[in-house]
Amino acid sequence: MAITIQQYPTRAPQLDWVHQSTYPEYYTCTSTNSSYSDFRYLFKFYTEDGLVSNSKNPPYITDELGVYDATPVLQEYLYYEVDPEIVTYYAPPGAIQNYLIKATEFSDSIGSPSTSNFQKTIALNCHQEDWDYTQYRLDGNTKKFLSKLDTDQTLELGLNEPATLRCLAGMLRPNYTSERSLLYEFIVTVTDAVDGYIRYYIFNTANPYYAETTANGPSTSNTTIEDLSHWVLEIPVGPKNINQMTWRYVGINSGGTYWNLGNSNLVSGNIVDVDDTYYVEGYTWPTGGDGRTSQKYYYKVVDYCSNQDPILLCWENELGGTDYFSFTQVNAKNQGIERSVFRQVRDSIGVNRDNWMGHNDYDRGLTNYYNNITTTYFLNSDWLENPEWTYLEDLWLSKNVFAMIDDTWYPVVLSVDNMLIETTAKGLRQYSFEIILSNKRYV
Repeated sequence: MAITIQQYPTRAPQLDWVHQSTYPEYYTCTSTNSSYSDFRYLFKFYTEDGLVSNSKNPPYITDELGVYDATPVLQEYLYYEVDPEIVTYYAPPGAIQNYLIKATEFSDSIGSPSTSNFQKTIALNCHQEDWDYTQYRLDGNTKKFLSKLDTDQTLELGLNEPATLRCLAGMLRPNYTSERSLLYEFIVTVTDAVDGYIRYYIFNTANPYYAETTANGPSTSNTTIEDLSHWVLEIPVGPKNINQMTWRYVGINSGGTYWNLGNSNLVSGNIVDVDDTYYVEGYTWPTGGDGRTSQKYYYKVVDYCSNQDPILLCWENELGGTDYFSFTQVNAKNQGIERSVFRQVRDSIGVNRDNWMGHNDYDRGLTNYYNNITTTYFLNSDWLENPEWTYLEDLWLSKNVFAMIDDTWYPVVLSVDNMLIETTAKGLRQYSFEIILSNKRYV
């Protein structure tokens, strides 16, 4: 008499060593004791903190199968945080979770209930159904960061605007070097707008978690559940970030192979300037293609006109990463004020002299108790081609959006019901919509 394990994310044909956390991820099993009228499958959920959840599930009528969905518990542990201003590697909390499910027989009729362990696995704060982690395992020059920015588009940012990219970084299956997402360093290749030279830079600081996450990797023990928070990293890639960092400057030969990595000059400040274009890649020599472990992400530094008041938005995309876009057209601000007032007695004692009832010219009857201020911005995009407006689709659906307004970041809510889309015959689109500061002001 025993439990037989059937389905779990890392079992063939799924082999999902890292899976998303929004759509159901099923664990199933059978038991020879499932015919008892009071029989239940007791599913236990373990993290690095130990047992965190129990669920008693009756067997399905068909095949008396025990079925458990791990995502409701995972969503209590996974969440989104970002810091766009980082100038080194950043491990965002709430992005990844290692866990184990155990199944135990439960019935008063069973004297010695059996327990079986499923294979431990990793969940990512990701909202894409049927997400394939192998596309985001950085081990070649076509692999992706957790971004919707693609190789066929260039993100335009101002010189004082930051941006980041998020990625998997580490061994994803215990003791399997073929299941490693490799980010030892990252590189920036800049095309100078003034002299046309191409300059190659590598960030002077290597991934401080590389040995922990990639050389060692998760424990091979199935019952050892670990904190894998360093297995997801955010790297700085915006013009503002790059110009605050120290880089090793190296050359590029005609074949595109990077060289002279051991004898590089340290440089900082003015790495990129207005009208420069550059691209960012993951780099782990000698793996991938000449050390490249990701595809290229393209950026251009733009100079905003004096009459432009750009607002940079960053948002959580469906991959659990962070994307950015600067809205540069005429942006308007509106404040809605809800006033709470009350009427008080105007006259009081001692106005003109002792024991004299009356009032002066500054006493008021109707009094403003407090003001509840809602601040709204109306944003407009330029005319966008297909790759750009496809890239923005996650913005309209995201629950976590932030806006940089006058060099300060604010959490905002999109009022997409009021979004206006104009389309030209050539397929260009222009968007107009509202954002509302999520934290009201009280005066």
